[in-house]
Formats: sequence, structure tokens, C-alpha cells
Amino acid sequence: MKSKIDQFSMDLNPMLNVARDGTVLYSNEASEPLLQEWSAEIGEKLPSSIVDITQSVISRNSPEKIEVKVGNKLYLVVFSPLPGEQYVSISGFDISDQKKSEKGMVSEAREKAERDTPVEELRKSEEKYRSLFDSIDEGFCIIEMIFDAEGKPVDYLFLETNRAFERQTGMHNATGKRMREFVPNHEEHWFEIYGAIAKTGEPRRFTQTAKPLMGGWYDVYAFPYGGSNSNKVAIIFNDITERKRAEKALQESEEKFRVALRSSPTAVFQQDLNLRYTWVYQPHPHFTPEGLLGKRDEDVLDPQDAAPITALKQRALDEQRPLQGDVVIWVNGNPFYYTLSIEPLYDARDMLIGISGASTDITERKRAEKALQESEEKFRVALRSSQTAVFQQDLNLRYTWVYQPHPHFTPEGLLGKRDEDVLDPQDAAPITALKQRALDEQRPLQGDVVIWVNGNPFYYTLSIEPLYDARGMLIGISGASTDITERKRAEKALRESEAKYHGLFDSMAEAFELMELIYKNGKPVDYIFLDVNPAWERMTGLKKEQVLGRKASEAVGSVESYWPEAMDRALKTGEIIQIENYGVVLDKWYNVNMWKFSETTCGVTITDMTESKKAEEALRIANETLEERVQERTSELEQAYKFLKKIETIRKREIHHRVKNNLQVISSLLDLQAEKFDNKECIKDSEVLEAFKESQNRVISMALIHEEFHKGGGIDTLNFSQYIKNLADNLFLTYKFGSDGIILDTDIEENIFFDMDTSIPLGMIINELVSNSLKHAFSSREKGEIKIKLHREERKECIESISEDCKSTNFTLTISDNGVGILEELDIEDLNSLGFQLVISLVDQLDGEFELKRNNGTEFTMRFTVTEKDDPTQVDSKSQKCSN
Repeated sequence: MKSKIDQFSMDLNPMLNVARDGTVLYSNEASEPLLQEWSAEIGEKLPSSIVDITQSVISRNSPEKIEVKVGNKLYLVVFSPLPGEQYVSISGFDISDQKKSEKGMVSEAREKAERDTPVEELRKSEEKYRSLFDSIDEGFCIIEMIFDAEGKPVDYLFLETNRAFERQTGMHNATGKRMREFVPNHEEHWFEIYGAIAKTGEPRRFTQTAKPLMGGWYDVYAFPYGGSNSNKVAIIFNDITERKRAEKALQESEEKFRVALRSSPTAVFQQDLNLRYTWVYQPHPHFTPEGLLGKRDEDVLDPQDAAPITALKQRALDEQRPLQGDVVIWVNGNPFYYTLSIEPLYDARDMLIGISGASTDITERKRAEKALQESEEKFRVALRSSQTAVFQQDLNLRYTWVYQPHPHFTPEGLLGKRDEDVLDPQDAAPITALKQRALDEQRPLQGDVVIWVNGNPFYYTLSIEPLYDARGMLIGISGASTDITERKRAEKALRESEAKYHGLFDSMAEAFELMELIYKNGKPVDYIFLDVNPAWERMTGLKKEQVLGRKASEAVGSVESYWPEAMDRALKTGEIIQIENYGVVLDKWYNVNMWKFSETTCGVTITDMTESKKAEEALRIANETLEERVQERTSELEQAYKFLKKIETIRKREIHHRVKNNLQVISSLLDLQAEKFDNKECIKDSEVLEAFKESQNRVISMALIHEEFHKGGGIDTLNFSQYIKNLADNLFLTYKFGSDGIILDTDIEENIFFDMDTSIPLGMIINELVSNSLKHAFSSREKGEIKIKLHREERKECIESISEDCKSTNFTLTISDNGVGILEELDIEDLNSLGFQLVISLVDQLDGEFELKRNNGTEFTMRFTVTEKDDPTQVDSKSQKCSN
């Protein structure tokens, strides 16, 4: 079926769509003469005079008409506003022939009569005129206006009428009669219009209704007749009542169409053979008419969205048949769905000129379908994960549809059957009765049923509803069957458990009470007894009947605030709250445990702990007594320890003092013995005297150590830093004769403390090496320098990690002089000197290593590792603080 644009044009009449600014948006083929007259094309603006009319029509929302002459044709051009839009529809009607007939019909016959002078010719001419006059479709009449004394038109006289006049007005034999004779109540405006034409001599064309005359509409052209002051008017008219009705029906139809479109998500449009938009009404929100007119879909859409749309429209053009399809476009990342209905568009000559179409927004429907699919899937997932089967049965209670039947059945085993066909009769009877009742009463029903399978009961809750078709006719039932077997078993187990609970509840030794908390202004203030056991009755002396349902403040007197507060904590935290309560009346202690029993109730167990409390009190007193005795005994032992430690210190100091005195005696004996040889010239400066001196120095070095132990704060720890200085000073005193130019340079780290096992061998090494430098290094010179250096060394491995070995400290001892030195060829280990042999032996005793350098004198370096001792004065101070 071909679609034509009759709603916009009549036959081959011009039809245009024009925007408010005068831009031509659309025109048909018949509009070419008007566009040429106005020097405009599609997409261009009309002349300003036409634009003014267009804007006036839109502003007043009222149509206007003008006459436009194009060549030898005269058009009646009608400007009509499009409701709700800023556009005007322009329609043209060719009225050239009508004008000619109006102006030349009468004159043509008379002119011919005047040309034909013979009477017969005049008669024939008049007959032809009358024949033509009576055969035309337009009504025609000549009237003479009648004015009153004031010149107001009050009636008119019919001078001549034709047959069409009688058909269209219903007035017969009107010639020679006045209008008021036919229609006394004829509208005044007819007299006013014709009177004005008679007086002014100006013709007029108008459309007007004549209600007294068959209630019709007339298109009238009236012009003066018979010269000036004749008061005659010739009238040509057409009954256009049917056309007016058709126009009104068309307007109403178009308005309904527009209202329907405005209230629906549908846009309508037309596109030419190149698929460029020529007309758009109510485009979808993402677009505007201005943004679409003159463009194709690929100009305004994403290429991927435009491709299927263009393909559907092009196919409708190629196959010249209606097509429909769903498409999607993406706007701001969101999909919008539309149903396109496309039809070929033809002009009045049946020539294909493009397509017309409608685009209906189905986005909400698509979203609803998607949501429905998701909902159905969720429903199916929910059913699959639940214990529920759903089904439908007809009026005979035969299964017509089953989804997810219970494990004992299959859909195939149920479809077409009734419950008594698949169940034991005793099981089927109550099920069928429930379903039949739902059918009979036509209302939803629910009930629990049981069926037996292999000797085991299975319980189900049946929910039954009447099922109706689209006409509201009852066609059966729909239902759901939920497996409640586990719940029933749980209920049975619960009943058994409750029986056990009541047995335990009544027999337990602890008192039990079930409480409901009472709040006031959001704070817990009291509680109500819901249940108590026999043990509670025995413990309190109150009877169950006396307290159940009553407030604690009423049943047992005042309530301490911490009871409801503790219950409130148990309810809010879900934790077990434990408190101890002393009953003043009974003089007993109770251990109370509270826990959340339900949202508003607490369970409470009460245990008499009076004996336990007494035992705890006795134990506490015993512990306090024992603690006092332990502290006293500890203090006595500490005093005894301090006393013994003091005695031990005194004893060791005395030992050091005696050892030091003995060593000094030995030194004195050696000194006396050396004097004995000193007076003999033969052995002066002999090795004997040196041996005595060396032995004496060795004894003095040991005596100094014991003296430092005796003077120091500790009895086992020696400040070796101070000892070296004292030893060196003593050696310089011993060898001071002939060595006044020899100086001592010491670089000794402060506060190095060693025990006796380290101090004695290390002191003797220093004694031997310094004595050797004093005796031999400067034999041929008066000046010299001896250096003594003792320092701790940093152990890299102890920086990275702390181990047992890191408790010891590395030390470096260096004794050097700038004397003559020891010859390179001499090996110190091969020397027979007692001093060097003693040094080597003492270095080994300390597990040390030594190195001898002979450049610019002699430098002896020894490295050893020992456990360094703490400063005894600091240790005593710390001990004193701790004891205090």
C-alpha cells in the first residue's frame, strides 16, 4: 500500500513548511512556481513580506490568506500555524479559473449579443448565456441593495439567479423577491458586506456561514454590477460546507494525532531519496528539528549506530515496501532503544520521493524486559536454592506445569496427572481437599501436609491460589509447595530439647531466673520475672507464683541499679556479664551470670558462693601474713648478705694489703742484696745489679696491682688506666739517674677496668718493655721519648649482630721509643733475655698477639681480647639504688 502526502497537500497544489525566520524547510513539486516568484529555494529564506506574515501567524496562532499572481495563474495562499511548534504550513490553491468565470461569465454573453445585431442572433446568444449561466456549478445571483433613510443596508432584492443558486441555498423562485421574505432572521453581516460593496464599488472575497440557509458555509466573491450608484451587486458563491467539515475533521484528526504523539514516545519524520530529513515532528530528547533537517543519520549519529538505521531505511526505499526494526543508539555512554517503522513516500503522481517513518522510544520497555529477565533469573536462582516447588493445575486438578518438583518426583511423572494418581490415597486426600476448596471458594488458601516415601514422613507447606485467564475466567489453580521437613524435625528436636531443658531446669543446683528488662526514658530501671526454677525458690525463700509477671521492685523490694544496668550491657553486647552480689538480708554472697536470651530478655544464673568467699577471705589473710613474714625474712637475709659481703671485701682488701706488703719486703730484700754488690767495684754495672733491679721492678709492678686493689672500691676489679700511669712513673723513678732527658708520653683510654688475672700479666709486660726501653734505647744519647698507648678496638662483627663472643672487648697496647732500636737480624723469640722470654710467655697467657717494628726505634704492639669489667664504684652505686 502506497503512502501519499495528502495530509500536507491537495492533489497538485503547492505545499511548504517554513520556519519562524522564513527558512524553507520543505516544499513539494507543485510549489516551484511560488518559490520562483519569491526567489527562494529549500534552506533559503522567503522575502521579508512573507516572513512578516509567517511570524504574525505563529504569534497570533491564527491562519491568514493572501492572493499571489504567478504568470497567468492566481493562487490563494493559506498560512496555517502548526500547533505547539514554531513552524507554518503554507498551502496554495489555483483560483485562476474561478476568477475568470466570475469576471467574464456575464460579459461574454452580452458582448456576443451586441456583436450579433440581428434579433435572432441576440436571442440565440441569450439562450447560450442562460444555458451556460444555469449549467455552471457555482451559485450566481444579482441583487439590488435596499438602504434605509440613514443609508444603512437593511435588505436586498434578487434580480437574477441561476439553478446552482437554488441548489446551494434552498431558495426557489427568488427573482423579484427580497431576502427578508425568505429568511426574516438572516444575519446582519451579509447586508453589511454587500452594502459596502455597492457603496464603495470594491469587490470582496470572503468565506462565511449562513445558519438560516441550511446552516452551511459559503465561499463568496461579490463585486459591484451595473455601474456606480446602481446599488447592484453580482455574487458568485460555492457551498463549501462539506469541505469545511472535511477540514474540521482533518484538523481534529491532526490534533488528535499530535496529542497522541505528544503523549507518546514517538517521533515522526520524512526523508528524501538521499535520506536527508525534510520534516521532523517531536524528535526524541537527544535531538532538535533544526539539528536534523537537511542532514542524514550518519551526520548526527555515531557511525556504528547509524549503519543499521541507514540500512533499514535504504532497504525500504529499494524494495518499496514497509519495514520495521529495533535499533539502538548510544548517548553519553547510555543505550537508548527505538522501534523504527518505515514506509516509502510518494507524491501525487505516484512518484517515489523518499520515506516517511515513526520512531518509538522503547528504552523503558527494554530496560523493563531486562529487569524482568534478571528478576526471573533471580526468581529461578532463588527457587533452585530453596526447598520450594511451583506448579499449575487445571479445573480437574491435573498438573499442567511443574517447576523444580521435590526430589521424589519429576515433571514428566506429574504432568497430566492428579495427586491421587501419584500419591498414597491417605496422603492425597487432604492435599486434594485443600486445592478443591481453593477452587470452590476462589480464594487463596494455605496448609501443611505430609506424604510418606519409603516409610519416611516428608512435610510440606502448600500455598494455593485460583488461576484466571486474560478474560478473568477461572481455569485452575497455581501453587507453591515448600519442603518444611527439616523444620518439622527441628521442631520435634526442639520439643524434646525443651523437655530435657525443663528437666535440667528443675533439677539444676544453681538458681535460674528469666527476666524482661524495663526501660524508662531510655535507661534500664527494673525487670519483670518471666520464669524461675525450684533452686531459685529454695535460695530466696520466695515462691514462683509470688514473682512471675511482677516487677522485681514489687516482688523483692528495692532493686540495686547495677542489676538492670548489667542486664542492659548483656543485651546490647551479647556478652556474658558476671557480677558478685552480697545479700544483706541473708548475709550471703552470690555469683551472678547474665546473658542475652532474646532481644528483650536475659537469662540469669545465681550460685551461692558464701563458703567460697569465706575461704577466699581466709586465704587472703593467710597470704598477707605469709607475705609479711617473707618480706621480714628477705630483709634479714639481705642484711646478712650485705654484712658477709662487707666482711668478704675487708678480707680481700686485707689479703691484697698483705700481699702488697710481702712484695714490698721482697723488693726491699732485693734492694739490700743489690747494695751489697753495689760497693764492689769489680761488679759495678754488672749484670748482677741489673738482674736485681729487674727483679725488683717486677715485684714492684705486682705490688702496685695489689695496692690498687686495696685502695680501689672493688676487690676484684682494677682501674688499669690509672695503674699504667703509676707503674710508668715508678719505672722512671727507678731509672731516673742518667735519664732526665727521657720523657714519657701516655695515650691511655680512661676507665679501663680489668680483673686480677688480666692485670698482673699485662702489668708485667708493660714493666718489661718500658724497663727495656729505659735501659737500652737511649744508651748513647741524653734525650728520648717513650710512648705508651692503650685503646679499645671496635669489633665490626659486633656492630652487625650481638653474640656471646661480643661480650668481650678487643684492646691494643703499643709501647714504643725513638731510641737505637733492635737490630734487624735479631729474632726476638731467639733472644736469651729473661725479660723478652717473660713477655712472650705472658702474651701467650693472655691469648694475645704481638708485633715488633724497628723503624726509628722500637715499637711493640700487642692485641688481645678480654672481658672488660665494670667500674666498681658505679656498680656499688647502682646496687645501692636498687636496694633503696
